[in-house]
Amino acid sequence: MRKLKIVGLALFALVAFSAVAAASASAHTWEEDGSEILTAKEGTTEGLILLEDMGAPGKPDLLCSGKFTGTFGPGGSTMITMIEDLEVPANLEDANTLSWLKCEFTAKGLCEGTLVLVMPQGLPWKDKLNVRVGKLVDEIEGVSYTVLCETFLGTTEDTCSGTSVGEVKNGTSGEVLGETSENEEITPAVNCTLGGEKQGLQATITPALSKLTNGLSLSVS
Repeated sequence: MRKLKIVGLALFALVAFSAVAAASASAHTWEEDGSEILTAKEGTTEGLILLEDMGAPGKPDLLCSGKFTGTFGPGGSTMITMIEDLEVPANLEDANTLSWLKCEFTAKGLCEGTLVLVMPQGLPWKDKLNVRVGKLVDEIEGVSYTVLCETFLGTTEDTCSGTSVGEVKNGTSGEVLGETSENEEITPAVNCTLGGEKQGLQATITPALSKLTNGLSLSVS
């Protein structure tokens, strides 16, 4: 089967390590109503992401949306445990066992039709607050997606994996905003099984919005 490389996807949302791991991983912390989170707090992150395959013919682009669920804290370490608002096409034989992220083409490349399937792999994904080039960022480790689309050669597939990094800053209404940086020292390209190293790019179209399920304010410090 010939495969087409498409980038992995990343967003910012979350569940706990331990307090010791949090303290050693980062001096920065998640806060609930202005106080450091000491025990895991349930929350979500929602965002709209543009995924680009830099090396494939026509540079296929995907626009994906999703809701990532987990917990914030303790400290600066968290974990993404589930992805919601997923749509599984009815024609998949194993639709009951697979979770596919809903995405649309903005540029098809060799892909045909309107159907493209993006499946997250290896959840949960660990992440932590850190500083890169003077910017506070959320680093999500082990992000991996398998992407399928149809071409004139048949079904194409690729799995892209790596650490996804985005800047984070406090919003004005009790939420945290995550944004992709154009600085590759902050937001590096990811690796694809077909395209090789640093061939996958991702960018947020609008800031990813992270908030607590309990309605209290969320911030970073």
